[in-house]
Amino acid sequence: MDVEDGRHFRNVMDDNHPPADWEAKLLRAITDGTVDLLQASHSKGSVYTGAAGVAYVLLDLATSGLHEDPPAACREALRRLEEAEAACDPRRVTLLEGQAGCVALKAWAHNVLEQHALEEQCIRRLSQLADRATALPDGECEVLYGRCGFLGAVLLVRQRLEDPRLLAAPAAELVRQVITTGQRQARDGWPLYYEWHEKCYLGAAHGIAGILHTLLQLPAELALAGSDAANLVRTTAEKLMDCRFRSGNLPSSLGNSKDRLVQFCHGATGMVSLALRLSTDSKDSHHKELAQQFGQTVWIRGLLRKGLGLCHGIPGNGFALLKLHPGELWLNRALHFAVFAIEHKDDLLPEADRPYSLFEGELCELSLLRILVTAMSRTIS
Repeated sequence: MDVEDGRHFRNVMDDNHPPADWEAKLLRAITDGTVDLLQASHSKGSVYTGAAGVAYVLLDLATSGLHEDPPAACREALRRLEEAEAACDPRRVTLLEGQAGCVALKAWAHNVLEQHALEEQCIRRLSQLADRATALPDGECEVLYGRCGFLGAVLLVRQRLEDPRLLAAPAAELVRQVITTGQRQARDGWPLYYEWHEKCYLGAAHGIAGILHTLLQLPAELALAGSDAANLVRTTAEKLMDCRFRSGNLPSSLGNSKDRLVQFCHGATGMVSLALRLSTDSKDSHHKELAQQFGQTVWIRGLLRKGLGLCHGIPGNGFALLKLHPGELWLNRALHFAVFAIEHKDDLLPEADRPYSLFEGELCELSLLRILVTAMSRTIS
């Protein structure tokens, strides 16, 4: 159901068909966006809002066949990452905020360039940075700044370097710490309970959804955290699902009655990935149906007025719709969000504080367009 929250455009798009001329619009936007990408300058270094986000998109384009010179794109990514790491907040040690994200992306770039000695150096550096992650204060477990944020860097290098054993020891210790903290703070029927700055956030960035989704992607480490650890995660996820509003959305924090935010960091958008992961692990239809219900909320209320970023923008919500693919309906919906963002770019781009960043600006749109072009080419072929 739609809710007038004052934050989104009314969705009147026909999802029975893809948008007209979608391919030409996407390819032209990728070309234009790549030019903007290379011209952008950043005072911050992070993947979230800084120069490392540029490097991520360059590597994404280079490894997808949508960059005309992949080795050059990788070298440019490495150059940006040197600048990014120097500009990172030294207090931060996660994929999205801090040096760990820069080093993980360097490992990916060196892997693509077949510079394996340099790749191994990056893995050793991540192992050293893990000591700082395990030393974080007890309550810091969330994705943006906490332990699960460093685990995000582990997951990235395991995926891109195709080695699920990388950084096994620090990953196991961090998962153990996250489970132990959640158990110690358990209350009011929550098997695992977490707060950030004395508030129980529920979403993907600072909240329980992001923590649980991270843990579920590390089943081997979860098994080492205790015989009941996986069950604690699943039962906590069920408790989280019960917090939904009648509209199908999720509150931003426990006890918050305002049904306002439908975006990655807060609300239904971040719940799509969690529900899909639960569906994959349990092989049941219930969680897949929940994921689709969250996706329906994103489709109805996800044309946000706030910009083009991943965290709280239309492309970020487009990613959630795309996660529900394969299926013509969800692919059409993601395409409609992408084309809407392209056609309204001039109005939406100035809304962001950092319009050329990954999580707040145009870089997210570029990444979404790349994935959509790839997905559609596979569908058509």
